[in-house]
Amino acid sequence: VTSGGAICCPPDGAGEVLVVEPSSSPLPHTSMLSCPDDAQRDTSRMSRWTRGALGSDGRVYCGALDGHSALCVEPGRASAFGELPEGRSKWSDPELAGDGRLYCAPFTATSVLVI
Repeated sequence: VTSGGAICCPPDGAGEVLVVEPSSSPLPHTSMLSCPDDAQRDTSRMSRWTRGALGSDGRVYCGALDGHSALCVEPGRASAFGELPEGRSKWSDPELAGDGRLYCAPFTATSVLVI
């Protein structure tokens, strides 16, 4: 959930992030943000990113589950960053710590992912 209350849903096999903006009307407003070009081409990874967490800078960050990068979602834009190792089910969902950084516990990875 963003600082403005929107819900960001990172894709599993799709090339877009779903953004749901709750409202007082019966149906919420939804929109799609394109994923970075290199991430869209990577169709061999069904669950590229974990669920997101709100960072101290107001952006939503998703760790790498099967993908080779982390994902940053901000108003109107999604971007991938980092060069992470190959593998499947590498890290858990991020958690914001008191130092302002996000931490992802390892599943199959050999270290903690710090965002």
